[in-house]
Amino acid sequence: MDRGQLAQARAGVSAKIKLDPTSIIISRLRMISDGFGGLVQDPTGTPIEYRYTVRISHDSKGPADLSTSPNGFSTNLFRYVLADHTTDLQEGDRIAWQSKIFAVGPVDPLTYMSKVIGYQAPLKEAV
Repeated sequence: MDRGQLAQARAGVSAKIKLDPTSIIISRLRMISDGFGGLVQDPTGTPIEYRYTVRISHDSKGPADLSTSPNGFSTNLFRYVLADHTTDLQEGDRIAWQSKIFAVGPVDPLTYMSKVIGYQAPLKEAV
């Protein structure tokens, strides 16, 4: 594996984020033992804040098809978050953006040469 190529791939993700950066704060409760070999959130704990710079985009879900459609608002759009390889993004995290709260969907690691170069995940409006 060429470290230079890996660094270049990671720099590419960072460059995409720098095109439209958004600062986010994610609050999580510390995980503690449940007494049965698993982990649960500490109900008496103070949330820990994590600050990251990511890119939140509102893009087309896929390539445009050749079918005709009426003019107006397109419903073929979705929001997603793009983060670098050092960001600890987890499914279920809540992100405040444009006066709304969004929940992070399944996190997809972006890989190059079997190494993580970034993460992306869909965002859904939280209720």
